Amino acid sequence: WMRKGQASVARAGSREIGVAGFISRDVLQKFDIKGDVAAIEIDLDALMESVSAWKMAPVSRFPGVPMVLGLLHGRELTYETIAAAVRSLEIPYLQEIGIWDRCVADPSKDEIKTALGMWYQAIDRSLTQDEVAALHRGIGERLAAMLPVRVIG
Repeated sequence: WMRKGQASVARAGSREIGVAGFISRDVLQKFDIKGDVAAIEIDLDALMESVSAWKMAPVSRFPGVPMVLGLLHGRELTYETIAAAVRSLEIPYLQEIGIWDRCVADPSKDEIKTALGMWYQAIDRSLTQDEVAALHRGIGERLAAMLPVRVIG
């Protein structure tokens, strides 16, 4: 009932908690609704069952370094697959990874551009730009060897 490519799923582990996005044109036509309609569906039981005790991690008093990694790849490769591959690399000081941007680079090609936002931070010291840049380059090289992606930035 959601438009393909315009919906997101929220999960707790492997369990689906909710879905949000735009309602498909077919559904809108059946009810004679014009325009776009966004909707969200939340499984409250699943949401409540996913709540667990808070886990606190130490907070660094040293600044972090944000970086962006651009990738070009086929439409079938999902952000989840890319993020899981990055996490499997166990990169030192890489604290966070998230989607920065995802778009169709060229409508005439079957390619998507995905930009990953990454946050590097040490708990015991300030990281240098050189060491973060080296770690970041390594991620791009290893991803290109693991997945059908081209590093573009």
